[in-house]
Amino acid sequence: MILPVLEKPLLLTSSLAASVTSIDTLQAYLEGRYKILVLEPVKPKLATKPCVNLQMAVAAFGDIGLVSVQGSPLAMSIKPVNSHCMLALPSSGWGHYQMDDHQVDNTAGQSVAFIPAKGWRLVNDATGGTLVQFQEQALLRRMQAIAPELKLVDAAVLLKSPFAIQIDNERAQQHYRMLLGALQMVDMSYCYGGTDPDPMLRLDDLILRCVALLINPLLADQDEHFSSKISQRDLHKTILNLMEWMKANLHTPISLSEIEQQAGYGRRAIQQGFKAEVGCGPMQWLRKQRLYLAYDKIKAADLALTVGQVATSCGYLNLASFSRDFRECFDVSASTMLRNVRRGQTP
Repeated sequence: MILPVLEKPLLLTSSLAASVTSIDTLQAYLEGRYKILVLEPVKPKLATKPCVNLQMAVAAFGDIGLVSVQGSPLAMSIKPVNSHCMLALPSSGWGHYQMDDHQVDNTAGQSVAFIPAKGWRLVNDATGGTLVQFQEQALLRRMQAIAPELKLVDAAVLLKSPFAIQIDNERAQQHYRMLLGALQMVDMSYCYGGTDPDPMLRLDDLILRCVALLINPLLADQDEHFSSKISQRDLHKTILNLMEWMKANLHTPISLSEIEQQAGYGRRAIQQGFKAEVGCGPMQWLRKQRLYLAYDKIKAADLALTVGQVATSCGYLNLASFSRDFRECFDVSASTMLRNVRRGQTP
């Protein structure tokens, strides 16, 4: 069985990456994010003395923070300043986490580790991996969006202690691969575009949903059970109301979790409802509505209007994404259509 694995830490080929060759530099890099109690290099076998030789990168967008590191082994005891939980995705070696009376071993290619928003101690044999950081409440919101009948009190109990998630079964692999796919999109944004991911993509929401399912795979079963109890009449009415809400908010980024929260239903029921009404999923329908709105705005354009203004007014915060989607939908670029309208040519 070939297991999914984070082949290398994220962001280390982006402009965010920096070399760290001393404990003082490493401490300065971490200060503001962590209260550092112990931070020291681990002496490798056959080495005359311990050394620090690391590559690091840090990024934050939406509800997500990322810390990537690769290099010499470390021993550290730290406390997060902003009460962030984290999911530790190793790309090499093993890490041993200790928190109160709990011990968690995390090995590349075998597991990922959930660490609550508390202080912890880590010793590893090779530093290599990415930490996905998030507030507990942000994760709980996604859990309840996925499974509306979920009791948050019960879910919160799960997040109080550290634990390793084995990725050697089919369900865990599915959610982990989805998580890695979303993280690779983030990596591409920083490495090739040099900027935060397009907010329209709501990758922070997608990442947290993947984390939620990886941590608690029973959420998908609860979603299915809840969906089976919904009457088609109630679902039809809810979907129509949901469409009206989405149309009224075309100018803002909307995530799948926000759609679920607005409807009070989980992903499965909403997908089924949209398929029955319009033949596609909610996010595909939302994208089409934004593009139809953009088409109408360009068709009625005044001389001062720009393509960028049209894109922003329809909820696209990335002009390149808007231009690509518009051309794919209407087989003409937005700029060409706008130019033709100004010339008095009918689209």
